[in-house]
Amino acid sequence: MRRKEILKWLIEKELTQVKIAREAGVHRSLVSKTIKGDRKSRAVFAALRHFGCPEEYIEEKDEAI
Repeated sequence: MRRKEILKWLIEKELTQVKIAREAGVHRSLVSKTIKGDRKSRAVFAALRHFGCPEEYIEEKDEAI
């Protein structure tokens, strides 16, 4: 994840980690940990894509859960 770019993108789009979490069906802390790079969540990646996050900001690998 490109943390700084994603956080800037969230602000520009007036999105919150809570909105991403609701779309993903996960707790907000998982969104935060995924953005930081501490965790990998396909649901969070999918929610970011749903809201139009640039693909180059998302680093999803096959081992993501």
